[in-house]
Amino acid sequence: MLESEATIIYANEFALLTLVKNLIGNACKYTPKGGHVLVKTLIDEDSFTLTVEDSGPGIDSSEYQRVFDRFYRVGGDSHHSTVVGCGLGLAIVQHIVKLHHANIILEKSTKLGGLSVSVTFLQKTQAVDLHLHQFEQEWEGNR
Repeated sequence: MLESEATIIYANEFALLTLVKNLIGNACKYTPKGGHVLVKTLIDEDSFTLTVEDSGPGIDSSEYQRVFDRFYRVGGDSHHSTVVGCGLGLAIVQHIVKLHHANIILEKSTKLGGLSVSVTFLQKTQAVDLHLHQFEQEWEGNR
């Protein structure tokens, strides 16, 4: 990466690693053998976007909001029902996104056909600085 392309975001390191692990982990779990997972970043002057796409079965758009509910698991087809999990991964991701004043978008992957999840962090702001202290206290209390 060229220095001129860099942007600075302020985030709790453990939370950011958890977010990345959960997004990539979900994509890998729901992608069938021989499928593909694509991880890409987009950096511009005021934000950083991480996108994870997969060639799995995807999620019906009517369920996009529900997947952020604790313990909710997408069901209905044979592939979703065979994947091991407890339905907390995207709930945790959404919590991290909210506490960092970031944005998350779920949509059908146009490249791979499965799910595409994009998280956009804005460049450092005072609001994020103040909120990170609260986040760290809350995060430590939930571990």
